[in-house]
Amino acid sequence: MLSAVLRSDVAIRVSIRIMDTFVEMRKYMANTSLLYERLNAMEVRQINYQTETVGIIKDILQRLELETEK
Repeated sequence: MLSAVLRSDVAIRVSIRIMDTFVEMRKYMANTSLLYERLNAMEVRQINYQTETVGIIKDILQRLELETEK
């Protein structure tokens, strides 16, 4: 918009730089959102693994208690 109003080389270069900046911001936001999605998926897997592990440990402890009661 600046280059349309001023019609100078500087205004044109500034407008181009502004557009380039917005393009780079869009790329950054796209990459960042992918990263957050991957981190979220890793967190879900970790929580599931931890839940399974806690269940296994509880089962082992219960069996050990039953063995010691005999």
